[in-house]
Amino acid sequence: MRSVGVPGVTPSAEIERYLDIEDRRLRELAEKAVAPATRRNYAADWDSFCSWCMDRGFAALPASPDTVARYLRWLIDRPTVVVAETFVARTGALTVRPRLRKPVKAATLRRHLVSIGVAHRAANFDDPTKSLLVKAVARGIRVERGSACTPKEALGRDTLRAALLALPSERLIEKRDRAIVLFGWSGAFRRSEIAAVDVEHIRREQKGIDILLPRSKTNQEGLHERVLIGHASDPKFCAIIALDEWLRAAGITSGSIFRRVDRHGNVGGRIAAEVVAAVTKRVASAAGLDPRLFAAHSLRSGWISTAAQEDKRERDMMRHSRHKSVPVFRGYVRQATKWSDHPGLDLL
Repeated sequence: MRSVGVPGVTPSAEIERYLDIEDRRLRELAEKAVAPATRRNYAADWDSFCSWCMDRGFAALPASPDTVARYLRWLIDRPTVVVAETFVARTGALTVRPRLRKPVKAATLRRHLVSIGVAHRAANFDDPTKSLLVKAVARGIRVERGSACTPKEALGRDTLRAALLALPSERLIEKRDRAIVLFGWSGAFRRSEIAAVDVEHIRREQKGIDILLPRSKTNQEGLHERVLIGHASDPKFCAIIALDEWLRAAGITSGSIFRRVDRHGNVGGRIAAEVVAAVTKRVASAAGLDPRLFAAHSLRSGWISTAAQEDKRERDMMRHSRHKSVPVFRGYVRQATKWSDHPGLDLL
């Protein structure tokens, strides 16, 4: 990253130390251009590719198009096995746990290609994923296996209400889960946004609450982004009431809103985004649905689907859900309103 100095001039030790510090700072700033979750995915995919190359005696950097093409073939045809996975626990200790490694699907295959390409471009090498061979193999995989992703089901308003009526709400963790679901659904939040919100981000107003999102998936630069949640007509399904009940019961007055709760009812630190998915699955199960069909995104898509069925204006819905892409947003709307004015209804 360092620029070439003046030929024949050796910088002093003090200048060298300054340049080392500056190099680290430049790398830190460059890393902030990519979301942390994306960086983790890039790193995991690149480690997988490097390990595969090492086992076979292939060069990973720079990799030839033939090597990348063979790696893609391996990703889709590899056997399902249990592998040992090392991860860092919250305490900082390294822990090994078993993980089921299966053939990858189309979306994961595309991500591996992106990760390999990023690594090569970062090292100023030609990107092998842009070669005709790799593109042809990737397309052949899509033709053979299909490229359609199976999206998670939306948790619509009626299903949400039925589930919340079936769920108990006496224990502390149950109050937290109820608040997570209603807050996440009413704000059409992503799971990372739910986990990141603090008490200080919420401003109370007569008609509801105004939530400041310092950062989100589509707002990595920290521009002020606000989400409004109004008071519900039915107190049993009011996100604000559920949130206040949880905060009072947990004794939370500042800092992270949604926190870990152990089996003894002790409140810990901020929840991980994955907790939102687990809570959503429990809600779906309480409604008599298959929890495997639902995830944290079901809250966000559930709000969009319900608003679309109520004929809310597109621009207002997009402002609330903070979608930047009109085609992506309209995909939710088409799914939610697929039977509205369908020309085949009542023909027979």
